[in-house]
Amino acid sequence: MIEVGMKVVGNWGAGAVLYGVVTYIYEFRGREQVVVDFDGLDGLAEFGEDEFLFADSISKVGVYIDHEGMV
Repeated sequence: MIEVGMKVVGNWGAGAVLYGVVTYIYEFRGREQVVVDFDGLDGLAEFGEDEFLFADSISKVGVYIDHEGMV
């Protein structure tokens, strides 16, 4: 379960990695939407809760929950 305040890592490929924090969660059409404030990105990014990856590394392109300080 994703909660406000969780740390997030976005791996956009080609070495582009951004770090952020979940700032807001709301429901839209029966799905949880998660708003993330990334460092180095103007504005906020929004994802469906099912778009986040839970892994021990950020080797693939995607948006990860930074559990246990993996980076």
